[in-house]
Amino acid sequence: MIAIVVDSTAALTRGEATRLGVTMVCDTYVVAGQTLSETYMGENGDYAASLEAGTLTESHTATPDAFRVAFESLLASGYDVLCITLSSRLAGTYRNACRAADAVRRDDVDAARNGRSPRVAVVDSLSGFSSAEYLVRRARDLESQGRTFDEIIDDVVQARTRQGICFSVLELDSLRSSGRLAMVPQSVSTTLNRYPVFTMLDGAIAYVDSARGISTLARKMIGQVPPDARDLTLAHYGSRGPLIVELLKTTKAAFPDAKVRVKDGGPVLSCNLGPGAASIAWAPDDARA
Repeated sequence: MIAIVVDSTAALTRGEATRLGVTMVCDTYVVAGQTLSETYMGENGDYAASLEAGTLTESHTATPDAFRVAFESLLASGYDVLCITLSSRLAGTYRNACRAADAVRRDDVDAARNGRSPRVAVVDSLSGFSSAEYLVRRARDLESQGRTFDEIIDDVVQARTRQGICFSVLELDSLRSSGRLAMVPQSVSTTLNRYPVFTMLDGAIAYVDSARGISTLARKMIGQVPPDARDLTLAHYGSRGPLIVELLKTTKAAFPDAKVRVKDGGPVLSCNLGPGAASIAWAPDDARA
């Protein structure tokens, strides 16, 4: 039996997590000096108002202890554990999960005595923004086909290179202050009604293009999606602003036969992207095993 663990930036609803057999480890965020745990999508209160008011000021990755508690509980119940995290080049989530996995392997004396080392695998999604959900679904498909734990890990590692993400922000202050724009030219700005188009390259944020106006921006974002994509997830960060509205309209026109979902990206990523940001994640036609 395989248990899957994700951090809360995966943006799953409680129902989705239940159906997929997922345990969520909470990242945290700070509103007006109070530290709050990010939870299931749709259950984080009116965080968007705090974001727009400027009182949602910072976010923190889930700690090694938080991952360790989840791993130990699942291992004690007889599961092998697959943990899928936000890209290691965006946050310390992957590193913290690896530390927890190492600690569990060292300390599980009973498993060692019985000749069975704890099986905990941590996979860096090399992405984020809801795209980790595709890897979760693929892992479950493979398990239903009777694949072994090691086969599933190998496949998920390969599958992460066949999914993609494109996003944009309406202001760059939050991203620049986060230090996550090392690969982005300083000349990129959101002045004069111009907005950047970003993607993920080897787990890091990469600048692709810029666009003047929201309508053109949505078209350029859709232009990054491969024509064989059949499963698309749009996400808004903070309130549903003009970009997510235009992006949804443009997506449905460009991909009339695709499955299109719209999600709330949650407070942690929103804190780092700023209000009004939006993303589109995709999986190719072979996303399901």
